Amino acid sequence: MMTIAIAMLLATLTVTAFAQQNEPVMLFDCDTVEGVTITGGQKWPDSKLEVNTDAAFMSEGEGSLHLSSVSPEGAT
Repeated sequence: MMTIAIAMLLATLTVTAFAQQNEPVMLFDCDTVEGVTITGGQKWPDSKLEVNTDAAFMSEGEGSLHLSSVSPEGAT
């Protein structure tokens, strides 16, 4: 009987821990480019890092990051 009680307790703790791990956590809401940098191509003249507010490109928050660039001829 004690073995069944321990098994039930462990099963309950496992389910509880699993449920808590699957909760979404927003790490960055993309409402600003503050703290975000471009590492590759940042000095190319056509590189842009902007906040996009078009609802078609957002899942949470008030914006999404939009990165665009055109590599210059001969870039590595």
